Amino acid sequence: MGRFGRIHVCLYQISPRSLSETDRPVTTVFYTALLGVVIMSFAVLFFWKAPGWMTAKLMAMTGVLGGLTHYAIIRALQIALASVIIPFAYTGVLWAIVFGFVVFAEVPSMGILIGAAIIVGSGIYIARVESGRRHVI
Repeated sequence: MGRFGRIHVCLYQISPRSLSETDRPVTTVFYTALLGVVIMSFAVLFFWKAPGWMTAKLMAMTGVLGGLTHYAIIRALQIALASVIIPFAYTGVLWAIVFGFVVFAEVPSMGILIGAAIIVGSGIYIARVESGRRHVI
């Protein structure tokens, strides 16, 4: 299941760049959301429990913010190369560590910190190499 998830994330990160050449960002966001609704509808049949009002509000807010974020990513990929934009997604690792500490008082292990440093460092390295190539050409 982990490999399937990783493949899905890679396709999610690559496809907006190619779709941005033919479709508007709003169209891409709409069809991505529609695909998610169709796929998750099968899971709802077996696992759905009606949320309370507060949970429903949080779910709606998450949906709206996720849609706006997806739109912003697609828009950014129209302007710049994926190799420049995607490394910014690695800051999510840092935010997860910070929120885990602040909200849940979770202290990251040394392995987590080393892994995060490797992931973020490689993203920064790739972004710098790619930006240097553009200046040479």
